[in-house]
This record gives sequence, structure tokens and C-alpha cells, in this order.
Amino acid sequence: MLVPPENYSMVENGIHRCSKLDAINISFLKSLELKSIIWINEEKPPRILKQFIEDYSIKLFHMMNSSVLPEEDEIIGVVKYQEWMVLKPWIISKSIETILNTENQDCLLMDKSEVIVGVLRHIQRWNYSSISNEYRLYASRASYKVEIFLELINLELVPHVEDNKLLTIDNSSSDSVILEEKERGRGKEKEKDNEKRSEE
Repeated sequence: MLVPPENYSMVENGIHRCSKLDAINISFLKSLELKSIIWINEEKPPRILKQFIEDYSIKLFHMMNSSVLPEEDEIIGVVKYQEWMVLKPWIISKSIETILNTENQDCLLMDKSEVIVGVLRHIQRWNYSSISNEYRLYASRASYKVEIFLELINLELVPHVEDNKLLTIDNSSSDSVILEEKERGRGKEKEKDNEKRSEE
């Protein structure tokens, strides 16, 4: 018997969502032929789920809201976490980057807050009313705080460059929340420029 996880649905082709996973859902998960699971929860997956993930070579991305924020020297720009935010900016950025990577699809997003799908809908240019209605449909308990968060958040998509992040999250109503763009490749570019100059 196939038992879908709590609040399960297909977000888009290759992207699935739920708010909770239990051992009883494993047979259903097998039918999805998942390549990855994004687990946004303070707790680790139960042992039987971890065994299933290992047996089927599924990539697990475990993200905890209590995790330490990246250091400033890892990120270009300002990193600031505000208490009113439901999830830390780096979790949102990393989650979106992960689910949009076709190498990770089919993927299952396990997010009790339901924030990540709301952010994805912003990227897809849904209006706020539609985002809010979908959130209320799938949230176990609708939160006014989450709805305000989804209304206030602004996203800036930056062009994809090798080794750079895809998403910038900004809040126009207050200080900058996160500007995330790594520059790991710029050192190599400078070296190439110096070599060209020396040859000239």
C-alpha cells in the first residue's frame, strides 16, 4: 500500500514537496525514483529513512535553521539574519539552488515551514495572492508570520557563472539580508590576465 507523506504534492516536474516523512511512506517514495531529498528540519531523518536513502543512493541535503551562518569572508556582501525571518537566508538560497539543479531531480523537499515553495513561486512570478493561497492549502497550521515573510521578501536572480551562486535574497523594507555570490574563480582570472600581459 502506497501512503503519500503528509501534505505531499508535485510542485513541478521533478520537484516534490511534503511537510513530514515517516517510515510508512517509504513504499511511496520508492515509486518517485528520487535522486535527492532536501531535509529542512532540526532533527536528523529516522534511522529507517536513512537506511532507505543509503540503499537507493539518494543524495541527502540536511539543513538546520539553528546552523551557524556562513562567515562574512565566505560571502560577498552583507550577511544579516533578522529574527522575523522564518528561515535563515542561506537555507533559502541553498535550497532553491539545489532543487533547480536538474542533476538533483527528481527531488523531494521536506519543509514543514512551506517557505521554500513560496520563494520558488516568487521566482516563477506568481502574484502574492496565489502564493498565499497555496501556502494555506499545504500548511498544517497557517502562520501569519510566514505569510508576512512571503509578502515582504524580494528576490534578485543573478546570471549563473561557474562557481557562483544563483540566488540573491534581499529585503527592500529594511537592511540587506543576504547578498550571496562567491568569487572563487576570480583569482584564476587574475592569473590569466597577468600571464597575457607578460607575454605582450
